[in-house]
Amino acid sequence: MTRVNSTRGATGAWIRKLRCLAFLVSNLLCLQLALPCLAQQNRNQFNQLLLPTSRAAQSTLQRSCQFWSAQQLRPTVVEIENQFQIPIWLDRRIDSGQAVALSRSADASTLGTELEKVAISCGAAGGLVENIYTIAPANRLARIQRAAVVLHGQLTKADKRFITDSRSITWEDITTSNELLELIRKTWDIELVGAELPHDLLHQGQLPRCSLATQLTLLLSGFDLQATMENSNARRDSNSDKSPIKVTIQSLSAATAWDDTYARTPSASQLEELTKKFPSCSFKTFAKNSCQVEGQTNAHIELLSLGLQPKRPSRAAENRFRFSFKTPIPVEEVVKKLAIDFQFEVVWSEECTSLHRARPIQLDLDQATRQELLEAIGKAAALQLVDQKTRVLISPK
Repeated sequence: MTRVNSTRGATGAWIRKLRCLAFLVSNLLCLQLALPCLAQQNRNQFNQLLLPTSRAAQSTLQRSCQFWSAQQLRPTVVEIENQFQIPIWLDRRIDSGQAVALSRSADASTLGTELEKVAISCGAAGGLVENIYTIAPANRLARIQRAAVVLHGQLTKADKRFITDSRSITWEDITTSNELLELIRKTWDIELVGAELPHDLLHQGQLPRCSLATQLTLLLSGFDLQATMENSNARRDSNSDKSPIKVTIQSLSAATAWDDTYARTPSASQLEELTKKFPSCSFKTFAKNSCQVEGQTNAHIELLSLGLQPKRPSRAAENRFRFSFKTPIPVEEVVKKLAIDFQFEVVWSEECTSLHRARPIQLDLDQATRQELLEAIGKAAALQLVDQKTRVLISPK
């Protein structure tokens, strides 16, 4: 009888331990779901479409014009570039030797409309990537445009020098795609992580003054690749941190849409036209006459042409975050996750025991700064957290 009771007691203890472990894992999963909001509050602060280079190109596409062509794509593109001073990039998958058949029309038109006709005549699609009109396969263009917008947002969040910096790239004679990639890397002093590009030849040419995001995106997208920054949340001071920005090459995302909030809503007639032209675009109207739009890059460019301006957070709100988990979690796990998101080292005082680290806390904060988050964690766990930027010191109160 004694043996049976002993076995039951041991089994009960194991069950209690497993339940405790399951509870901890469940709460950690909740924490992981709650904390990604930290990286989303500042999304698209530095919208690539608002760069002076991009706004100038958007204005150029509104110019009245009309042209026709019965020659090959390459000479047609060169003539347009020379006449209207707008750079055009042909995706490597577009046959530059194919004929462009455009007939004369009596209707008034714009450069943007005419360039779209050129792209369609080649079985492709056309649109701006920053200030460069890009003609690419119809099922790739929106993906390419989004990749450039997203990368520019990541770069500017990580290093302020990318906010408005633009540079030109020129190469002589025939070069390979990998040589051009290396030229971009050297020009911008960045570190590229990823496989080499397939062998491809490019004739003598240049990329005009534009952002790093645009240059990398246009080159890589021809191979269904894109550049991204795996962790762009930690803002760094380029004056003190001289290490190169690390950019990873990966497969081109299948996503085509991105969202931004505009300071006013389109009129009823504008909204009707936008819905017809961009049926997949989503419009959500909020209080104070603002509107959140989720759609492809061409839809956002259309909104800018109508005079709508993206709504930007105030300086005071730029670095505020959502931090919420409703069930108790050991403070050590909370601080570990926070350290990953904010890129700091956690240093525990020797006076802190395992009991200090295991103290369960729960928080529900909205629009809190980093300092407010640390203070709230310290108060909830009865610990002192001292922020030293690159590391956080934790000690008993």
